[in-house]
Amino acid sequence: MSETQESQSNQSQWSFAEKLNLLIAVCAILISAASFYATFLQADAAEKQVRAATWPMLEYGHGNAAEGSFKPLVYLEVVNGGVGPAHIQTFTYHWKEKTYTHIGQLLKDCCIEAGQEINKLKSEFPELASQLITAGISINPHGRVLSSGNKIKVFQLPENKITAPLWNKLNQVRWEITASTCYCSVLEDCYKTDFESPPTQVSSCKVD
Repeated sequence: MSETQESQSNQSQWSFAEKLNLLIAVCAILISAASFYATFLQADAAEKQVRAATWPMLEYGHGNAAEGSFKPLVYLEVVNGGVGPAHIQTFTYHWKEKTYTHIGQLLKDCCIEAGQEINKLKSEFPELASQLITAGISINPHGRVLSSGNKIKVFQLPENKITAPLWNKLNQVRWEITASTCYCSVLEDCYKTDFESPPTQVSSCKVD
């Protein structure tokens, strides 16, 4: 075999070896990429499962009877209908185009006449005044953590001889009171809602 033929043969052999190595390298890269993508999809699915398992959903409601006993009780409440705890960051009430951060402020505007009537009853019947001490409660939901399936009575007032004027007024006004809130999950995913539309995810809750 001449030197020229031997050189051509060696070039042909090295060319085949190089092509084979290149093919193996490309296959390795493709396998690594596929493995990485599969790992990414698995991690993404796991993250979505965790988020789904910790997703809170707050609901707002009201009523005029105690659960179980059906005794007259005007109340406003927040329920966590989701599957994870909700950290309530902000909570506001709305009535007649006004916004309130505490139910007491709203009561002054909506029911001052009923309050004056209560004061009149207290002065006329001192023996009944003690009924008002434990009659009603209000809870500020700001900063509270509400676990899944639980509820908070943000305001409640039973009916008795002293509270009757305010109870009757609130039993009418409760249909006009709406609310809005911003809350976060344990993963710090935050949601804003007016309880009429589905919750909207936000980057964070602005605390006033």
